[in-house]
Amino acid sequence: MQIRADALAAQLKRDLAPVYTVWGDEPLLMQEACDTIRAAARAAGCSERQVHTVAGQHFDWSGLLGAAQALSLFSDRQLVEIRIPSGKPGKEGSEALQRYCDAAIAGGGRDVITLVQLPRLDGMQQKSAWFAALDRAGVSLRIFPVERAQWRGYGLAPTRLRSAAIGAGDSYTINSVPAGDYIVAAIDRARRSVWLDPAVLTQLEGSGVRVSLGWGAKVTQEVPVVVIR
Repeated sequence: MQIRADALAAQLKRDLAPVYTVWGDEPLLMQEACDTIRAAARAAGCSERQVHTVAGQHFDWSGLLGAAQALSLFSDRQLVEIRIPSGKPGKEGSEALQRYCDAAIAGGGRDVITLVQLPRLDGMQQKSAWFAALDRAGVSLRIFPVERAQWRGYGLAPTRLRSAAIGAGDSYTINSVPAGDYIVAAIDRARRSVWLDPAVLTQLEGSGVRVSLGWGAKVTQEVPVVVIR
């Protein structure tokens, strides 16, 4: 189940999912989300923590599966963290993650809560069997990047957007934005390295929609899709 970043706290208050997957390329916001999950796990009785970092092609996936199965011998709940910095678990890892998720679903989070950390994933990775298994086993949270410094030259109030995930009806919801004047646009399939270019920002300034936002205001605005030249 995919949720927005601003919906994480409410979800954690309702119930802990067996698996949480946090992914993206905004390290600070990812760290904040992971810390929130860790705190909720500790409050729910996860007194022990294991950290497994997948580095290279020689990671012991069988050892991870065995360690997770052995956790049932303990009386306290456990938090297991699986970090895959490359975002590529490989064939063996893909199969292991799918088995791990099947076991997590069966366990229902009674003994083990799992936190998986991944970098930004491309379209093929998001459609992979292992990522689908993670999503099916619990909650997946994508963290979108925002570079505040890039907008100062345009006189815009610098802010860190908490979410910009596409929702129902091809809409985006952006929360926790302070009062100010903004330029809003949707970018069609542009790499991050491209749309942070000053020339691209100049194009967006001319093509986007200007929105004035007051404190506590809620604004619905149609925005153009800009194709980066």
